Amino acid sequence: MIASILPAILPTVGKLVDKIFPDEQAAKREKLKIEQELLKQLQSVDLAQIDVNKVEAAGNALQRSWRPTIGWVCALAFAYHFLVQPMIVFIASISGHPIPLPDFDMSALMSVTMGLLGLGGLRTFEKMKGISK
Repeated sequence: MIASILPAILPTVGKLVDKIFPDEQAAKREKLKIEQELLKQLQSVDLAQIDVNKVEAAGNALQRSWRPTIGWVCALAFAYHFLVQPMIVFIASISGHPIPLPDFDMSALMSVTMGLLGLGGLRTFEKMKGISK
């Protein structure tokens, strides 16, 4: 986020440096120092984020894979609801042993699935717009 506003800030900072340092060479040196310091600060923010990512990735498998796990659970529930259950009911009724299988609340499954898809869609949108890396 800070890196995206940097190009907008640097010209303003450059104008201020030009007013403070009337000598052109001194102004160039100061602008270079300021730009280097800003880049160094941005790099330190990136390094801190890398450290956070390492800590999060070092967690146990459940912490790392909760989103894919929920995705698979939702996919299996959809498969049961739309494929497996109708097939079992059909085969059981053809064989002369109709069995009532339990049905589950599809609205709860849809809210979880749509929430996951919404998060994934928002993440894709952020990446396309360059907001997030």
